[in-house]
Amino acid sequence: MRLAQWCHRFSPIVGLEEETFPETLLLDVTGMDLFAGSEDAFITQVGEQFRTRGIFARLGWGPTLGNAWALAHYSSDCAETEIEDLPVEALRLPVKTQQILGRLGLGSLKDLLSLPRAELQNVAGAILLQRLDQAMGRVSEVIRAISSPHHFSVFWQTEHGLLQRESIEHVIQHQAADLCQSLKNRSRGALCIVCRIQCQDSVDLVFRMGLFLPCADEIHLQRLFKLQLESLALPAPVMSISLSVLQDAPLVIRQRELFANRISQSEQDLAGFVDCLNSRLGTDCVLRVFLQNDAQPENAYREEPLLEGRATNYVSSVKGLPFSCLGRPLSLIAPPVRLPVAAEEVGQLPRYFSCALRRHQVYRSWGPERIETGWWRRNGIRRDYYRVETTEGLRFWIFCCLQTGDWFLQGVFD
Repeated sequence: MRLAQWCHRFSPIVGLEEETFPETLLLDVTGMDLFAGSEDAFITQVGEQFRTRGIFARLGWGPTLGNAWALAHYSSDCAETEIEDLPVEALRLPVKTQQILGRLGLGSLKDLLSLPRAELQNVAGAILLQRLDQAMGRVSEVIRAISSPHHFSVFWQTEHGLLQRESIEHVIQHQAADLCQSLKNRSRGALCIVCRIQCQDSVDLVFRMGLFLPCADEIHLQRLFKLQLESLALPAPVMSISLSVLQDAPLVIRQRELFANRISQSEQDLAGFVDCLNSRLGTDCVLRVFLQNDAQPENAYREEPLLEGRATNYVSSVKGLPFSCLGRPLSLIAPPVRLPVAAEEVGQLPRYFSCALRRHQVYRSWGPERIETGWWRRNGIRRDYYRVETTEGLRFWIFCCLQTGDWFLQGVFD
């Protein structure tokens, strides 16, 4: 049960299979893959979270619960497995029904699909057709949701669909206020909120809103929801709207002071600014950078969404750097752009080069600085880097590939 409650970080709807001793967790992750960039990326993130807890989990995903259950239990690769190739045990049938099918030589779903439905019902009853349709993604099932320890959600529904954006925005503004009040009553703050909009005769619209700090400020949330709705296309009238808190944390409440603490206020201002950027641009566009132990400049760092982990102050353990920080540009171009140079200048520092439809003349330069990777790495590099300044005062970071003699642009100095 505690593991199911922990899974609410992935979906607001989490349940267990209906067995005496359940061994399968059920999650409705409709639309959640959009927040990770792709379906595969989302599944990978879920698997990594389980491994972090020391749990090996078999993951399956599909259009219906029955389809996902079958793939999770009887497929080694959901992306490449055809559902028809799975054995009849993947249908969650009673043991007696499985024995009947076995005696008839029906061992796979493909065998069952090749027979008329009327004959299947005569052989094993309606349960066989029901389970077969569920596994094939034709019939959906309802997940009996388990409430999270601190379950915060609001739901609105109407008989007559809403199509006016102002009316929809008004509903969500009221929902945000009610949600914040529930959070405040328990001294909790939201870190991630999912909004699910059900449209008439259409696929549900789902978007997730991450927050930099625990928040129960209705004005701030209302502003963020308004930014999200501005870019949302409504395919049909809206029949229901729900807001669910996927992740929350204790709300930090500070006693009022006569003279406000500038540091704490700056932290709140930064959090609000980051939240607005995420709502306007998307979480994949607001990134933080981590240094990597790699000599190759384009591999010397990695980026990840800022909200995947809360930023903390970091002090480098390196006392001195082998190069001047001023010798590296703030704007790095990855992958490097090849520079066309005159044939007689191949392998030599060029006097002229073209970039972005402009011809530049080198006025002065600094270098070379040799950067190469170890012999054990495949496709290693050997480069001579130069800082060059043009006659127009522009400064570039270029290098010569020593294997080919070609020149490339790697960065631009501001």
